[in-house]
This record gives sequence, structure tokens and C-alpha cells, in this order.
Amino acid sequence: MQNDAATPKHPTTPDRARHATLRGVILAAALLSAPPPLAAEDATASPWRWSALYTGEYQHNLRGGLERGGAYLDNLDLMLEVDGERAFGVPGLTAMAYALYNNGGSISGRYVGDTHAVSNIEATRALRLYELWLDWRFGSSRDRSLRVGLYDLNSEFDASEVAALFINSTHGIGIDFAQAGLNGPSIFPVTSLAARLEWTLAEAWRLRGAVLDGVPGDPERPKVTTVELGDGDGELLVAEIDRAAAGYRFVLGHWRFTTTFDDLARVDAAGDPLRRRGTHGTYAFVEGGLWQASTGPRRLTGVARIGFASPDVNPVERTLRLGLVLHSPFTEAGEDQLGIAFATYRNGEPYRRGAAARGETLLRSETNVELTWRVGVTDWLTLQPNLQWVRDPGSVDGVEDAWVVGLRFEVGGASH
Repeated sequence: MQNDAATPKHPTTPDRARHATLRGVILAAALLSAPPPLAAEDATASPWRWSALYTGEYQHNLRGGLERGGAYLDNLDLMLEVDGERAFGVPGLTAMAYALYNNGGSISGRYVGDTHAVSNIEATRALRLYELWLDWRFGSSRDRSLRVGLYDLNSEFDASEVAALFINSTHGIGIDFAQAGLNGPSIFPVTSLAARLEWTLAEAWRLRGAVLDGVPGDPERPKVTTVELGDGDGELLVAEIDRAAAGYRFVLGHWRFTTTFDDLARVDAAGDPLRRRGTHGTYAFVEGGLWQASTGPRRLTGVARIGFASPDVNPVERTLRLGLVLHSPFTEAGEDQLGIAFATYRNGEPYRRGAAARGETLLRSETNVELTWRVGVTDWLTLQPNLQWVRDPGSVDGVEDAWVVGLRFEVGGASH
């Protein structure tokens, strides 16, 4: 399973936690002292647009899980977007450079032991080049787009607007998809080279597909941005169709890794795992408005997603997640959101049989419930307290259910 968001492995010692907190305060102060963002009318005057967003949070495991305790985590996004038509005279061209820093704080890896991952910014401590791509919109009505370069798959594929409110990692990309591959797919915090084509087929219909390097970065050097198109990496192929109708968005996607993987349960005559060519999965979700107040901004939106992965080489066989978001529950200006989400997965039988053969007892599933409230305090500061309950963390027998409470803040603004 990838990418540190899916399987955190780097605990934070008390000294490192204190140092991480100090660095977070310094970075936040730097952003606060920076010049304010350009007004919309000024930003359009230049083809170059930069932005910075600092996210910091403290998460504390109150009980259950691996042990009681907490950690400070942070994430710094630095982005530069260029309008290629005005900067270079190429119609339809956009360029993006995106750097990412994380302090290496760990809540799931050290304290909770869950697979879903309590925080979607938990990652190895590193400063990385996260994305670097060119996007060209072409066709008579600019209804097609080709994007090439270092690319975050989850920025467009398996990406729900409603679920984006939640802090738990599984609401960014389904764990059925996030677990797949030799080093996970090209998602936070390690990306790979990709070519993505998107086509608006008809009104409200959109088709996108991508080919990506099958192994993002270098698993042996997780802190370094590397591009290695080595033998045996294979490719990740993914396609998604997106339909908007009657206030709802319907998405269906399918992915496949082409390289070879170890079977999770079956072995050959020598006792070595059988080798299987390729692995695949399918996901689908629907999201949209459920209720709208007759006056004012108050409304209710929801999302429901299911996902499946081939169980012979993937630990998690299927997933389900649900989310409800009430907009403007306590304000009249649309500045806050209150959400509750449910997520669960089911381990595949081959994975459980393989664990039993090693003398381990694995439960069938892990379940997470999250309650969170996000409020814009000013135009540059957002606060988001959250509470999460984790049933059967890591689906490991004997680990007590965990209760995690946290507070996240964001300073600055993102460019997208």
C-alpha cells in the first residue's frame, strides 16, 4: 500500500514533535506576514499566479488503538500556475509547478494503527517537487485536454467535492485504489510521470483516461523526488466517466496495474508466493444536493461511494463510504460546513488466509466515523475541529477501538 497517507510508518518522538510544532508556527507566521494575495482583477493582469497554503493540525488519540498520545502534523503547498497563452503565445496552454513539504508527524502510524489513516496530511518528512506538468486544451471548442508531466492522479480521478471536507485520508481516494501497486498509485505525497487525456463528449458528459508510471518515486528513497522508468515497473491505466444531471454527479472509474505481483495466499512447490500478472479495480460514486433552504445559503449535500479491488494481490477487497455535509449550519454567510462521514473496508479472503498461515489473526474489516466542522474565521484563516471513532484499527484482533480528537487550521490560500 502506498504512499504515506495510506500506511504511515514514521513515528514522531516528543522532541521531533516539539520541533515540528515550532517549524509550523514559524511557517504560519511567514505566511501571515507575506503580502496579501492579488485581487481578482489584478491577478488576471499577469499570466503568472503563485499561491501558498499552510495546513497544521494536532491530533490526539484519547483511548484505544496502539497507545494514547498525540502528534502535530503539517503540510505546506507552494504553487505556481502559468497561463501559457499570455506568457508564451500558445493558445490553450497551462503550466503548473507544485512543491510540497510535510513535517513527518504521525498519528496513525504511532498511536492509532488504523489503515484508513486519520489524517490526510500524514507523510514522511520531506520537501518534494509534487507536480510539474503542461496542460493543453485543444479542439474547435477547447473540449479536449492533454496533460503531461508529474501528476497527482487524485486531483481529478476518484475526487469528490463533497468528501473533500473530511480529514480522514480515505475520503480523498478510496483505500481500494490507494493500496494498489508496488508503491501505490501516483497520489499524495509521491507522484509519477503521466499522460492524461480528458474529453467533454457531450453536454454534462466527460471522459478522462491516463497512463502513469506504475511505481511512483523510489520506494527505497521516499524523501526524494525521483523519476525512474525501470524494468518491471509496469504502468497504471485508469479511465473514468463523469456525468452531471439533475443536480447530481455520477462517476464510474476502472484502473489496472500491468506489472507482476505476489499472490497473498498461494505458494508454489518451493513455498514462494505465486506470481500474478496485473491487478485491477473499479469504483463508483454519486454526489450532489439533497436539500436546499427556501431562503439563505443553508443546504445539505451528500456522497456515496463503493470500490472493489482484485483480492488475490490486494489486502482490501471492497470498500464503502458515505458522507453528509450541511452548509452554513451556524452562519448566514456560507462560511462554515458541518459534516459526518462513514467509511469501512473488507479484507479479502486470500489476505486473511495468508495472515493465518503466518500465525496472525485478522478481522474482516475496519470502520471509521468522522464528525467535523470547518469554519472560515477570516479570509486567510480557517479552523476545523474533528472527532473520529475507529472500530478495529488495522483490522487486528485485540486492538481496542480508538477515539481521536483534533484541530486543523489553514493559513493562506490555494491556487485551485
